[in-house]
Amino acid sequence: MPRGLARAWTRAVVETNVEMAGQPSWEPLPTRMERLHRGVEPTAGRAPMMPDAEKAAVLLDDVAALGRALAELRRAGEEGGTAELQARIAVRQAVRDAWAEGIEHTVQLSTLADAGLPDTASLAAAGWEPVLLDAIDRSQGWGRPSKATAAV
Repeated sequence: MPRGLARAWTRAVVETNVEMAGQPSWEPLPTRMERLHRGVEPTAGRAPMMPDAEKAAVLLDDVAALGRALAELRRAGEEGGTAELQARIAVRQAVRDAWAEGIEHTVQLSTLADAGLPDTASLAAAGWEPVLLDAIDRSQGWGRPSKATAAV
């Protein structure tokens, strides 16, 4: 581990421990990262490299159906209502499930675009961060040119 990171961690933890000393139920944080590392157990698993085709089809159908429902509510002017909030949550969960199965972002985005959520605002309503959308565009060769291409 780089020493700069360890020093920054130690400095921040010492400042926090001094600031919080005496507060009810405060337990000082460890100043060494190794104790912190040992106290954490990862809970997430890796997404499969090749998604199961049948399960992927079902998950993408769910993403499309829920995306269509959200798009219809947005077109009907139901933005900000309880029904739209429930539709947003449902689409976000379907997208998470598809991603956990290993379905790529670009495939999910094209499914949502076909379902009636083609622009950044609609995709943001479906749980996609605009920064992530920009990064996906750049990785696919869309958007502004890369610095490496501009240097040539």
